[in-house]
Amino acid sequence: MEIYSSSYYNCRNLLITASIKRRNIQTDGMWKKVGYHFKPNSDFVMSPYYLSLQDELKSYGFILNQKEFNDIQSFQEALLKCIEQEIIVGVSVDLYNLPYSVFYQDLHYEHDIEVISYHENTYVICDHYYNYFGEISSEDFMKAIENQAKQGSLRIYYIETYPDHVSQKSESIIQRNIDALEGNISYSNYGEFSYIGIEAINEFKEQLINEFSKRTNLEEQDKLFNTIYPSIKEMSFSRYHFKNYLEKTNKSKKLVMQYHDVSQSWSILFQILLKGNVTRDYNKFLTRVNNSLSTIYQKEASALKYLKEDWAKEISVSRSVLNETY
Repeated sequence: MEIYSSSYYNCRNLLITASIKRRNIQTDGMWKKVGYHFKPNSDFVMSPYYLSLQDELKSYGFILNQKEFNDIQSFQEALLKCIEQEIIVGVSVDLYNLPYSVFYQDLHYEHDIEVISYHENTYVICDHYYNYFGEISSEDFMKAIENQAKQGSLRIYYIETYPDHVSQKSESIIQRNIDALEGNISYSNYGEFSYIGIEAINEFKEQLINEFSKRTNLEEQDKLFNTIYPSIKEMSFSRYHFKNYLEKTNKSKKLVMQYHDVSQSWSILFQILLKGNVTRDYNKFLTRVNNSLSTIYQKEASALKYLKEDWAKEISVSRSVLNETY
């Protein structure tokens, strides 16, 4: 078992990518779906993904086998059964109860780890996100499960591949991303109050500044920060992976750099908000947040323009070759 380390994945996607790499399957160019989706009436949910995790993995040729449990006993029975069958699974736990984590007994937060084996009241786990491969006592593990059960459902999942591995053509990926970024397709979590496409970044900016301004105490502002900061990181990650895909498929260097800059811009926004969290003064940084989101929108719009132009040229060349052939 090897730890797969990367700073451009959330804990779940990192775990899934590690699982796929163990099968000697190339993962470069995965996670190339990009869009923009904002739902202010559902705790300020923002996402770069227009497909569900299951559907995105399916488009790459993988099945996400996932089961959720309402009680700890059925979860533990299912987990031990997987271990007996030597199936390495991902599970969701509370970060608060992981002794090796810097957030041990400090922060309650859902986190995903792999469970490798169990013996003598000890679990062997792999946490790719925190670079830990080793033992954890059954007591600590079950506390992490119990606390997670209080926050949300318990989950076990693992990856399988289709017999005939699916690979999408470049055309469908690029065109779907353009449609998603322009808000011209349905998103998996689309609802009555959804905003989609990069134009919605301006709506997010206005509502975010307003929401921080009207919250009168730090505790409420902290809740908002804790809600949005994973989403902002996902925005940066998604653009980074799309940049890698464009580079891998030999797209123009200028286009690749456009999405590199977009990824970095979302990362800068996160750093500004993090500084507000650390200094305990969010209001001091709201002007910078506003300016940062304005810059992000401009860079997203510029990158989309170059993407459409690059794609139009590619289609034009393909048609010319086709006409010459026939």
